[in-house]
Amino acid sequence: MRVDKALASAPFIARPRVEQLIRDTMRATPITVLHAPLGAGKSVAMAAALAGRNDVARLEIQPWHRSNFVDAMVQAVRAVRADFGRRALGALDAAAAPSAIGQLFAADLRHVRDPLILAVDASEHLADDDDFAAFLEALLPSLPDEVRLIFAGRTPPPLTLSTALVRRRAAVLGADLFAFTRDETIALAQSMGSDASAACIDAVARETDGWATGVALALQPRAISSHAPGTDLARAFLEEALLPRLAPATLAFLEETSLYQTLDAAVLHEDAAATDFELAIRSLERAGAPIVRRSSSSYRVHALLRALALDRLRARNGESSAHARASSAFAKTGNLSAALFHAHASGDEETVDRLLRTHANSLVRTANAALLSDTMESLQRPESQDVYAYVKALIEKGRGEENALEWFERARTAAKQSGDAGIAFAARAQIVERSLGQLQVVSEAELADLETRAAPLDPAARAQTAMYRGWQRAIVHDFGGALHAIEPLRGIRDVVARLNTGVLYAYAQIAQGDIDLGLAEMDALVRLLEDDDRIVLQTLALIWQARLALLAGRTTVASDAGRAALLLVESLSVRAEEAALYVALAELATHDGDLNDAVRYAERASTVATHAWYAADASRARGFADIALARAAFLGHDNAIARDLALRAAHASLSSVQRAVAYAEAVVYASLAGAPDIESMGAAARAALVEATPVDAADAVMLATSADVLSFMAAAAPFTIDALPAPSGPFAKLIERRRGLVTLEHAGIALTNFRNGQGTHVPFDLALERMAADGPRFEVHLARAYAAQFIHVVPEQPATSLGFELTPRESEILELLVGGLSNKEIAQRLVLSPRTAETHVERVLGKLGVPSRSRAIAKALRLGLVTLPAE
Repeated sequence: MRVDKALASAPFIARPRVEQLIRDTMRATPITVLHAPLGAGKSVAMAAALAGRNDVARLEIQPWHRSNFVDAMVQAVRAVRADFGRRALGALDAAAAPSAIGQLFAADLRHVRDPLILAVDASEHLADDDDFAAFLEALLPSLPDEVRLIFAGRTPPPLTLSTALVRRRAAVLGADLFAFTRDETIALAQSMGSDASAACIDAVARETDGWATGVALALQPRAISSHAPGTDLARAFLEEALLPRLAPATLAFLEETSLYQTLDAAVLHEDAAATDFELAIRSLERAGAPIVRRSSSSYRVHALLRALALDRLRARNGESSAHARASSAFAKTGNLSAALFHAHASGDEETVDRLLRTHANSLVRTANAALLSDTMESLQRPESQDVYAYVKALIEKGRGEENALEWFERARTAAKQSGDAGIAFAARAQIVERSLGQLQVVSEAELADLETRAAPLDPAARAQTAMYRGWQRAIVHDFGGALHAIEPLRGIRDVVARLNTGVLYAYAQIAQGDIDLGLAEMDALVRLLEDDDRIVLQTLALIWQARLALLAGRTTVASDAGRAALLLVESLSVRAEEAALYVALAELATHDGDLNDAVRYAERASTVATHAWYAADASRARGFADIALARAAFLGHDNAIARDLALRAAHASLSSVQRAVAYAEAVVYASLAGAPDIESMGAAARAALVEATPVDAADAVMLATSADVLSFMAAAAPFTIDALPAPSGPFAKLIERRRGLVTLEHAGIALTNFRNGQGTHVPFDLALERMAADGPRFEVHLARAYAAQFIHVVPEQPATSLGFELTPRESEILELLVGGLSNKEIAQRLVLSPRTAETHVERVLGKLGVPSRSRAIAKALRLGLVTLPAE
């Protein structure tokens, strides 16, 4: 019997009894838990039970996965199910709650109805992780029947196991299962070339209680001076029989890499202490070290041997430097979560400083927030105060805290002293961005300084400054200047920059009256992002599409985009943009005549207003809540209450524009309620309209619409209002395009002619129909309600779903689109080639007459072609 076969192969004999029980348990229950101590053989048994299957997603939990496990789980599933988890990753990117991500993970699993096993090893690292517990509690009730979870670990996963067991949703296989029987011990001895006697076999059983690693070691020649059952025996054998056999270079490699739970070739290539690692690993294998080759480039050293090597490393004070090297190696390979874990464990300020200085933005977005905060607090050196302040500012900004700006100022000051150009630029850029969001004009000198600082940095920094200059021009209503500023970025490939550039381009074009160009840009952006993993970017594009389509008067397009965005927002966290979305949805609800949604979304907008990045959005969200209440009362046919609410909104409004809107609509409500003070209210409304100053294109459109409402009343009602001045200024072309050839004033004139016996009511009806050609509009509801006093108004007919003639396959494709599946997931679900699935999707879009999947989803829901899938 040769020692070099000790652990390299001995414990890995076939164990049909154990493997079959694991398979049987998995068939019977959704969740299988293998719970046993270190060295019991649970990982080996799980791997053997699942061997040869192509539907197994394997994940070995690492220490840095604590509160940071979602991406690793998604990538594990993607190894067997391409394109999985787009919504779960989107929710992660949006910092959604673990429970919300768990629900989305389950929903993503339901996209493909094929069997799948998610095998999670080393689950003890997440045993007391509250985030993982919340994730699992949300995931398990919605776990598809075709999916099975199996956990292997020294500690059970954070499940409510008692409840799961009672409900027969989980089964636990404990240490007793993995204990070697006498027959298995004999088979192991034979596989090792041992001719152990029956008495020896019985002694091994007594000493080890069937513990797998202990059995394998006990069958070795007595190369150790003394031993005891269990872990002590294993440690004694490794220390006295194995380590002395290793060459000094191999032993040094073992110690220096003892921090790695898995030895990955790509990482070891970047670790200065792991040179010639392939030679070292072969030496360990020849010596009989317990090391498993997991793939062509990945190895795992038994935890007992790693622990022993780590003790030796600590004894010579080498642990901190090993963690520092590991942090650097993981950072170079792009695993920032692992890099942060090792930087924190190193306790070395220089290592932490270097990692944060290089990867601050990415770490704040993706790393474990608690670990990042703890790691950052270790920075006490004066020369690290710039990066400390910058990371602190990013964290506070992500929390929506007001003191973020103060921390960015500190970072800028400290970077000036340290000479870090990157931190200096990044902090200044954040300050400029905040100023623009608050509608504060940034000085030319500050923009020029930012451009100078960006010049020697990367292209992303230069693109960022161009964007800021563009928004600066847009804020002062120089839309040509805004377009000129971003013209060099129009072909940029970076998706984030492409979105930012596209939104500004679309807004500037619409604001100066080029509506079709602007909306075409938004269609292109939404289409670009529909199959992208970054669901947050897709959501932002849809929110902007809804907002800009509203500016253009295309309420059907706006409603479709808003509905699609809402499906995503409710499972994400995009607080800075939520207020704008809910204001748009509340306005769209009033256009649709839906008083319940108008109130609901207006209240939501008001609730989240404090988180809005853009100051005008925050003001609009709070002010529009009162306007929406008045509109809802009108839609509920209570005109007296609508008048009172509108006047209250006019007196309490946060902006001059909303004050003018509320006054103009109050005139209509008052007239319908038979109020006596119409003349004075009309004069007040006119004065408010003349005095109001639009901040942006949204304000300008609201003023123009309200002016048209007042002009309608002046033309249709028996009282006098002085004519309003013609549109002028930077938004004149937009207003002209919005008004078109037919306005509400024209409808008022037609109504007056009818009342005076000069023709029929047909011109009035035609005027309103033409105004609503691009979707329903609230002002049309106002006009019809007023006209109902004099003419019989035919109720508006809801749109029908006729004329699309989808084939059964296309109807199925449409249902899957509404379910949130990407083209790749549709291909997997229907067992089609990706190209065939893409062709089907394009045909569906063509038949529905829409340019994007998002618009197809919203239109299908609006017309009742499909319904939302039950979650």
